[in-house]
Amino acid sequence: MTEKDKAQPLILSASADRVYVAYTSEKLCAHTIADGTLVDCFTNVNTLSGITATADGVYANSYNQRLFYFQKGAFG
Repeated sequence: MTEKDKAQPLILSASADRVYVAYTSEKLCAHTIADGTLVDCFTNVNTLSGITATADGVYANSYNQRLFYFQKGAFG
């Protein structure tokens, strides 16, 4: 992570053993809940206004009115 990788306030969601965090640098990253270890990131997802983790995957909506879906297992 770099200095510009600041977590967006209140934009996180948890499912199973992962927590998903949206960053201001247009990244959506998965971290382990146990110790916060970075699992994987998707980049260029624009600024996200909200994310929701479910048993099947992660849904993220962006300020440019796009809805992203990341299937379970897409994050490491």
